[in-house]
Amino acid sequence: MFKIRKDLYEKLRKRFDLQQIQAIYKFFLSPVVIPTTNIDDILRESDIEIYTVTRLAADGSGWEEIFQAEDVAKYYVHAVTVSRDSGDGQVSALRIRKESTYEVRVFNQTAASSLYTDDTFISKPLIIPPKWRFELYFASISSDTQCRVKIYYEKEFVFK
Repeated sequence: MFKIRKDLYEKLRKRFDLQQIQAIYKFFLSPVVIPTTNIDDILRESDIEIYTVTRLAADGSGWEEIFQAEDVAKYYVHAVTVSRDSGDGQVSALRIRKESTYEVRVFNQTAASSLYTDDTFISKPLIIPPKWRFELYFASISSDTQCRVKIYYEKEFVFK
């Protein structure tokens, strides 16, 4: 009824160093292929969110939070666009921050330019674990500045 592929058997035997078990048991390779599915991929929710981020001129240059990941979700950020609605502040960097002392800058512009663009600048998804923050850096600010940040992401609920 089933035909065992000897070439597949040999590849698996060599790859995993499969050996005959002593005396009672013989090695058996099932002729049935069982497909597997990553349930986490199926349960991910995709969305595009628009966040408004404001930096006051009185605060000067500095970081502003775009969002903080929920404590029950992990975010996979695929694309980000930033546009300025008002003011003159320049957005020059994006970072992911775990706590007040742990950060990774995921995008950095030179001081003379800014991040305002309609192009996305993320080549691989940024993973933002539960409770971590996604933030923008405002530089060269002399009047209150408001930006619109569009983020395309997938959200995966985590189970503890």
